[in-house]
Amino acid sequence: MILKTFAVFFLLWTLLPLPGNDDAIRFGILPRPRQLTVEAAAPVTFGPAFRLQLPPEAPYESWLRTELISSLGWHESDAPEACLIQIREADDAAPEQYTLQLDSSGITLTLGSPRAGFPAVGRLLSLLDTGCLQINPDRSLTGPALTLADRPDFAIRGMHLQLAFEHADGLAAELKHVKRYLDVMARTGFNLVVLDLGGRYPFTSLPSATQYTPWSREAIREIVAYARLRGITPVPGINTISHVERAPQVLIFKDQAGYNLGMDVTDPNFLPLYRQLLDELGELFEQPPYLVIGADECREALDMLAERSGKSPDRLFADTVNAVGDYLLSKQITPIFWHDMLFVLPGELQPDGTRLHAADLINEKFIVDFWNYDYHPFYEGLERLKDKPNLWVSPWLEIGATQKLLQQAYRQGVNAVLGTTWAWPTEIGAALFHTAALSWNRHARLDFDTTGVFLNLLLRRQDLN
Repeated sequence: MILKTFAVFFLLWTLLPLPGNDDAIRFGILPRPRQLTVEAAAPVTFGPAFRLQLPPEAPYESWLRTELISSLGWHESDAPEACLIQIREADDAAPEQYTLQLDSSGITLTLGSPRAGFPAVGRLLSLLDTGCLQINPDRSLTGPALTLADRPDFAIRGMHLQLAFEHADGLAAELKHVKRYLDVMARTGFNLVVLDLGGRYPFTSLPSATQYTPWSREAIREIVAYARLRGITPVPGINTISHVERAPQVLIFKDQAGYNLGMDVTDPNFLPLYRQLLDELGELFEQPPYLVIGADECREALDMLAERSGKSPDRLFADTVNAVGDYLLSKQITPIFWHDMLFVLPGELQPDGTRLHAADLINEKFIVDFWNYDYHPFYEGLERLKDKPNLWVSPWLEIGATQKLLQQAYRQGVNAVLGTTWAWPTEIGAALFHTAALSWNRHARLDFDTTGVFLNLLLRRQDLN
């Protein structure tokens, strides 16, 4: 059935989950868009000369031009025969909805709003450099005329990149790895990245907090700028209380067996020292909108510290998160913390026999990030947090688990997905690709080799660079 008006088309698009089709697989157009029409007409050829027709001060212009010239080897020209790449903005569509057309007249992107610009350009670049189109000897591209349309289910689509894990490749290689991941992220519709540094950054404000690191201030600044140029907001990540094997070394105390267990947040020097690190990260990332403070998996540390302080574990956890988070809010940075301690702590016993839990004590302006990496028919923990005004979700690797979590999150009105990468390197690719596809379309079919697709994207970026 042919839809005669855009309004009817958009209504049906909003209400019905549209499955992908075989053309997406055949032509390598992945993740699958919601709508794809490949014309049976003769192939069309684009480039190597191009001319741009963009909205004024388009923020993605520099990225698009740079990629066309440096990656594809194209050149800009005013000649009439040059491939016309035009981007138009419409006011009658969802904010990040876009349509992309490749035909004999050139390449046209129609944006639902300026916010759709970066993901639309990312999709175009993915088409141009990942095998959908044949590369000719003169660097022009030949392929089918097609129209695709897409829009995301979630407004914020991010990934953790673990810069705090130990890698032996050295700074130059690690920097190149991260840039390649950001290239693929930009081409698959992400708009946020957490650069999880933990304590593996050379803090100048508190050098004793630094663990071994290949990273330098200049390298992180370079990554921050690289991400921003591609429409990806860079956010710092740090570990608070726990994960001392990669966290900043701030007042670390040991368990009874003599192993490092956590940060002594009961020490009156803790907050003044920790604020120095937060300030340095805020400056390094040029006033980020968020900062991930972590604070997960710290039950044992909290139990030991509670005995010393006389506070309940719930009260101690809430006081610590509030102290760190309120300081960040005073700097116009919203803190993000993991949810798990809200459920595993026992609650502070009250005189009337009830228990007061950390979840009731923490500032509700903070973002609670619900993480769950396993498949469940229903996520009871996510349901328990449904009244939290600022709730994000974090999947990991397995397709079914990611899809189920995101589907429930969408029903609950969650608007942010933050994928995680706890391995290196191929599982990062699969996790990244699953999060990309499902945060755009929670009903997407991922019935193909997603790791292979990611590695193809990554290796082509390596070849192009």
